[in-house]
Amino acid sequence: MPRHACTPGARALTYLEEKLPPAGSARALGPVAEQRLKQLVRSLIGEVYVGKRLKLRWLTPALNGLALDPTRILDAGAEDATFTYWLADRYPRANVVAVDVDRAAVEACRAARPERYATRVEFVAGTFADLPASSFDLVTAFDVLEHIGDDLGALRELRNVLVPAGTLLIHVPTNPYTDHKGRRHWIADDDAWKINAGHVRHGYEPDDLRQRVESAGFEVIAVDRWNRHWSTWAHDIYARLENPAVLRLLTVPVTDVLAALDRRRPTTEGNTLWMVARRLSF
Repeated sequence: MPRHACTPGARALTYLEEKLPPAGSARALGPVAEQRLKQLVRSLIGEVYVGKRLKLRWLTPALNGLALDPTRILDAGAEDATFTYWLADRYPRANVVAVDVDRAAVEACRAARPERYATRVEFVAGTFADLPASSFDLVTAFDVLEHIGDDLGALRELRNVLVPAGTLLIHVPTNPYTDHKGRRHWIADDDAWKINAGHVRHGYEPDDLRQRVESAGFEVIAVDRWNRHWSTWAHDIYARLENPAVLRLLTVPVTDVLAALDRRRPTTEGNTLWMVARRLSF
């Protein structure tokens, strides 16, 4: 089949086969090239990594229900800018600032930023406290708080950068979590890094997260549990096909089907928490 006639998935597979180092190879992509590769694959078939793809499948209907119209967005803890560009595309009137303490990651994102986002997307290396007060009407903290020791302090800093009545969107893992066999596991904070690198706690219980958010000066508007029973299967399947990297593409349709099934599960289930909060004016 001619290259121009390939489906998006086939084009992505061919590109990955050409660009990614073979399994066990010492050769690796540089950070900027890796960013550009991720952007290409996302433009063809969307996010491949199971955790982020599942999150996007929940985010779209959740944000549709909120009917937000922000003009200045902060992507707090932006990592590789997956959600930075997604937010910029979803809210074309808004400028998006992506902040992360990982200077190398920020520099790679900045160097790989597509030209079409040059005037609307900004990457900043630093902490939330470095940002100007009352400068955003929407802040997202997607899988960030579990990486921060002083999470209450971080929430107060995020409140400071929001305008009065501005919206904070939070996504975090739960603790305990439930595996695909229905077994519940509680992870002590000291062991969280063994499950997920960089975590200082595995996650939160709903009441615990609500208490912290309210203590930081927010009104909690909504709480929901995401990533229910079928999402655990999606993670397990991805783990089996994670390497070599080209096999990850095979998980994409499976993840989408399981995400659709997951939304039909009881709302009492879920290994992640979604919270919508509004900054109080005092």
